[in-house]
Amino acid sequence: MKFLAKAIADDGTEFLDADKCIAYESLCKKIDKIMALLVPIPDSCEFANGSGYIQQDPLTVDAARLAIVKYANDIFPHKWFEHELSGQKADSSWCGRLISDMSEKCLYKAWQRFMCMSSDYREYGQPYFASHQSEAKDVCLNQLG
Repeated sequence: MKFLAKAIADDGTEFLDADKCIAYESLCKKIDKIMALLVPIPDSCEFANGSGYIQQDPLTVDAARLAIVKYANDIFPHKWFEHELSGQKADSSWCGRLISDMSEKCLYKAWQRFMCMSSDYREYGQPYFASHQSEAKDVCLNQLG
C-alpha cells in the first residue's frame, strides 16, 4: 500500500507537490484580479438560459483578454496566442482549446467568459447566445435599475 499526501487548491485542483499548488493559487489570484475589472455576471440559471446580457466595456475586455492570453502564452507558448498578442484577434475557440488542454482551471474559467461575449461586447450566460443573439432576450441586465 502506498500513502500519498496531496495539496488541494482553493478551487479544488489537486497537486502532489505543495509548491506547484502554491504557484497555481498565485496564478488564480492574478487571474481573479484581472477578471474583477469586468462587470460581474449574475449567478443564476436564468442568465445561463438567455434572460439577457451584460454589456461589457470594450477597452476593459480587450485589456483583460490580452492579459489572460499573456499568462497562457507564458505557460504554454503557441502561435495562436502569439497571433492574439500581436494585435490580431484569434478565434476564441482556438485559444480556448489550448487553455483547456493546459489544465489550468482558473485560466479556462476566465477564458469561458470571453467565449460568452459577442463582437459587440455583450456577455451572455453561455457561448451559444453570443453567436445566436436573437435567441436570447434583448435585455441589458447591468443597465436595469
